[in-house]
Amino acid sequence: MLWRYFKANFTCWFGLIFAAVGVLCMIPAVFLLGSDQPLWLAGMVAGLGLVFFLPGAYLARRGWRDIQRRVRAISRGQLVAGHVDNIVKANVEVNGRPRYTVQWSWEGPDGKVRGGKSPALERERANRWKRGGEIAVYADLADPEAAEADVYGFRSPVP
Repeated sequence: MLWRYFKANFTCWFGLIFAAVGVLCMIPAVFLLGSDQPLWLAGMVAGLGLVFFLPGAYLARRGWRDIQRRVRAISRGQLVAGHVDNIVKANVEVNGRPRYTVQWSWEGPDGKVRGGKSPALERERANRWKRGGEIAVYADLADPEAAEADVYGFRSPVP
């Protein structure tokens, strides 16, 4: 379950790649410290690495927390009835094929309507739901903001 959300989370992947580039930039700085090159050169190279590493680590952590929140909601949450609000084309293409997100909402125990959207899905998977139809949503009723629609069918059958 974790892998499905991980591979669909662009923020996490982008952050990991950016952080890796930063680490690769910092490796030459270590070797420059042991050579007869000026110290400022090693500092510049290490600084360049940090410019990549710090934002990349931040984005990777932010993406990873989003993945964990989604997976935790599905694995530990309580089933509630959700409604499909819309199916929209995501701003993502994989191998030249567009992806779609399912926008959904559900009414919490306090009467407040909350919503969310699925990860980017293939057209065939996104078309399993129709606008205005029902969708299985798993929510932590102690923290109603933590809810996720089970679009991959981990705990509930997908139509």
